[in-house]
Amino acid sequence: MSERLCFGDFELRPAERLLLRSGQPVHLGGRAFELLLALVHHHDRLLTKDDLLRMAWRGRIVEEANVQVQVSVLRKVIGHHAISTLAGCGYRFTAELRDGP
Repeated sequence: MSERLCFGDFELRPAERLLLRSGQPVHLGGRAFELLLALVHHHDRLLTKDDLLRMAWRGRIVEEANVQVQVSVLRKVIGHHAISTLAGCGYRFTAELRDGP
């Protein structure tokens, strides 16, 4: 993954654990940020709940509903169009990505 990735008005800086919207920091909780990183990093494929649980909660036992809650948080922040759902199968990051400045 590139040092900086952009989509819409957003710039994602994974190494800094930072999401900017129009240059201003956007607050995301740790799990939502981890989910965003996973979705962006694997934007070319559908990620199942199990994939996302493994990537965002690394070794912790949590309820599957946590994925849906965090995806909902992300959609409120970055827009519903940015993450698609294939019912019963998983999620995919669908916003157009471009390298950052």
